[in-house]
Amino acid sequence: SLMAGLAFGNAGVGAVHALAYPLGGRFHLSHGMSNAVMLPHVLKVNAPFCADKLYSVAKLLKVCERHHSKDEAIKLLLAAIEKLC
Repeated sequence: SLMAGLAFGNAGVGAVHALAYPLGGRFHLSHGMSNAVMLPHVLKVNAPFCADKLYSVAKLLKVCERHHSKDEAIKLLLAAIEKLC
């Protein structure tokens, strides 16, 4: 696990993965589960920096309607992801 940790440190993983590894190790969660736990939280922090992309995803997944603003659509998307995860 030390070698894996060193490899992860040099691989440049994203925030979800970086936070999921210690969570999974500490609480004995599977890799997928620990990533699912972290995904909604990381998306909330990153949302202001990738709002256009999240808005596109919200429209593609049809979690919003035409009358929703970009901010409302993103909130609906984040709520849907949190519910899923």
